[in-house]
Amino acid sequence: MQQMLGAMVGMENVIVSVTSDVDFTQEQRTENIVEPVDLENMEGLPVSVETIKETYSGNPPVGGTTGTGEEDIPNYPAADEDGNGDYEMTKETVNNEFSRIQKDIVESPYKIRDLGIQVAVNNKKDTNGKEIQFLTQQEQTAVEQGISSILNSIVSTSISKEYGEINPEEKVSIIFQEFNGKPSLPDSKVSAIPKWLYITGAALLIIIILLAILLFRKRNNEEEEEIEEELTEEKVTTVPEMPDNEQSEAVIRRKQLEKIAKEKPEDFAKLLRSWIGED
Repeated sequence: MQQMLGAMVGMENVIVSVTSDVDFTQEQRTENIVEPVDLENMEGLPVSVETIKETYSGNPPVGGTTGTGEEDIPNYPAADEDGNGDYEMTKETVNNEFSRIQKDIVESPYKIRDLGIQVAVNNKKDTNGKEIQFLTQQEQTAVEQGISSILNSIVSTSISKEYGEINPEEKVSIIFQEFNGKPSLPDSKVSAIPKWLYITGAALLIIIILLAILLFRKRNNEEEEEIEEELTEEKVTTVPEMPDNEQSEAVIRRKQLEKIAKEKPEDFAKLLRSWIGED
């Protein structure tokens, strides 16, 4: 409203103040409604109709007795003293079906019960930096009518109708007064997000970064351990065998003796006897 009225009379020439009574109650209810189909005649929709008609005229048989006793004849008309009778019965049964409506209603909060708008308009004008003049009565009336029509429409559409009828003119107050300085306009670019939301978001971001770092380090340690195990296995499995030329002198002599014993057993026996003789 400050910006809208400021576009009409100048931002420095108008101050708007709004007071409101807001209902924060949130209601949830279930309604089971039964109402007639024909609201004009308050009648339902006929589902089934049963009509019974009985007529009789003439004299009943002599000795006939009406009633419900043992000797009575059901649905038989009573006879008068002269023996003449006239009987007629009409019975109609109508079963009507009504509209059955179930409503699950959730009333949203933030309903405006009352609203008051106060507007102060600067009644002096600057004529191109020359002489400062005050608004004439005719100019004040024109400005007041223009502002009132706008504010009355805002009030009538903002206040909830369930709180009763309202008179928008009683909710709007417009005064003309000389301003001693320029009014301080509210900053319309202020973010509506509260500070605690920024703090919470920053804390969550830091926690996510720390978790990512720890997870990355854990994966690196596991990879290093796997590499070390692979290197150890390779070292164990690739140990070279000792070459034959590095065998000891005793092993060589033993092999030579075994060869002689297999190929030339007589010479091997002579060699043994000579060794035994020397000992």
